[in-house]
Amino acid sequence: MSQPEGKIFVKPAKEKVLVRNPERSRHLKVEGEWVVKNVYWFRRIKDGDVVELKGADLKNKMKEISDTKAKAKKEAVAKAKESANKTTNSVKNQE
Repeated sequence: MSQPEGKIFVKPAKEKVLVRNPERSRHLKVEGEWVVKNVYWFRRIKDGDVVELKGADLKNKMKEISDTKAKAKKEAVAKAKESANKTTNSVKNQE
């Protein structure tokens, strides 16, 4: 994944520390996210609240996020199929 123009990928330096994302009025995701490159985030980096991922670390994190999403999607599809099969079998048993 290429870096979006004018953005950096940051994640909280510690999992238990919540870091506010003022652009979205919520906390930064634990796994990290792309944010606008600005003074706010440079200050968070300098203060040690977040870390910026670059190069191989960023590539590995993007793969990890992608793999997690793919696994979740696969599990959701399997669960939906299982549910559909139970419904079909239930209808057949009622006939």
